[in-house]
Order: sequence, then C-alpha cells, then structure tokens
Amino acid sequence: MKRSILIMFLCLSCCNKPESIEKKAVITSVGYKHWGRGYYKQIVHYDYYFNNTKYSATKETGREYGILKTGDTIVVRFYKNKPDKSTIEGKLPVKYDTIIHGVIRAR
Repeated sequence: MKRSILIMFLCLSCCNKPESIEKKAVITSVGYKHWGRGYYKQIVHYDYYFNNTKYSATKETGREYGILKTGDTIVVRFYKNKPDKSTIEGKLPVKYDTIIHGVIRAR
C-alpha cells in the first residue's frame, strides 16, 4: 500500500505542468454582492484576448485589489490549454501597460 502511494506520488510530481500565461484584461463592468453584516464584495466582469479569441470572465474580488472601476486594466493568469479559466493576479497602475516575461514594464 505504501509503495503504491509512493509510486503514484512520484509519477504525478514528474509530469509536465501546463504553461501559465499572464495577459492584460480590461474591466467591462463592476457590481456589488452583499456578503453580510454591511459588507460587500465586488463582482468584476472582464475581457481578455488570447490567440485572436476574446474571452470573458466574472470573478468576485475582496479587498486585495482595492476598488476596481470600469475601464481599469488588470493582470489575469490562465493555463495555455484552458484559456477560458482565469484568475486575477493584480491591478495595473495607469502608467504601466506591458508585461514582458512575467515582469510589468513601464511605458
């Protein structure tokens, strides 16, 4: 039993992990959801492009990104084999607009 678990763990750890990609996304709309006792969470709708295809997503955000507004630019991360499932990585300040090799560069 222990041997089979060890072999399974080694096989899974040696597998190639899918490549993740960071892209810019633009917030198209923002809404609020009541969370309880006077607290609200933002519901953010955003669009991003990958391989000339437009993807849209909706996520709930908390306090980690601050107040997001329509038209703000955010950074999203997704796997190359599943570009429709993304996560928000952060908010780009207005003066930054390019991402090169995972590093945010100034204009």
